Amino acid sequence: MGVETGLLAVSLISTAVGTGVSMYGQKQQADNVSRISGYNEAVAKQNADVQAQLAEYQYHTNAQIDQAQYDASQANAQTLENQATGTENMGRMQIDRLRQQNDVFQGTQRERYAASGVTPEGSPLEVMAHTAGQLQQNVQDSLFQTNQAAQKFRSEADLQRYQGSFSLMDKSIQDYAAAAAATGRGSQYQTAAINRMAGENQAQGLVYSSYGTLLNGITQEANQGFNYKNPSGGYRTTH
Repeated sequence: MGVETGLLAVSLISTAVGTGVSMYGQKQQADNVSRISGYNEAVAKQNADVQAQLAEYQYHTNAQIDQAQYDASQANAQTLENQATGTENMGRMQIDRLRQQNDVFQGTQRERYAASGVTPEGSPLEVMAHTAGQLQQNVQDSLFQTNQAAQKFRSEADLQRYQGSFSLMDKSIQDYAAAAAATGRGSQYQTAAINRMAGENQAQGLVYSSYGTLLNGITQEANQGFNYKNPSGGYRTTH
């Protein structure tokens, strides 16, 4: 009886120790899983913050550059418009001077003919008509050159506005991307929270498993005690 009792005690102690070690290990594993899931969530959120901040900064910077380019293109266009207007004003002044000079020249020509006693018929009339035509041509040439120069400035102004419109479009894209980056951070937060919850569920499962280990150990010890009291259950007793 003494030997068998001792063996039973050893068996019970061994079972209890094994159960305790297994249960402790499972609970430690559960704690580790919980800590790791919490740590991973914190790291994921920190990375999401850093990525979102960098993206927002880059997009905002690009948007500012696009805005500056748009403003510059509009300023250049206005400068070119002013140059076109200035060219037209200068051209009109030049044309007015030419017309005044033409009037003076034609008046002088008629006076000379009159002073010399030449009547404005025949060849003198043809000369005067040719002179008038030539002077008018000079006026038309000056007007054409003025219009051409002004149109060139206005075409360049239109080109500046056209190019600026692309900068404005790109700015809108950058603004949208910055907003999307902020929204993406929220999505990463949600993913991190879901992963943490999955880790917590895994840890809770390990805790429940440790309770099962404890219950199983208790059951084994009960069976061992029962078998000791009932030799037919597996232990031999000496009489």
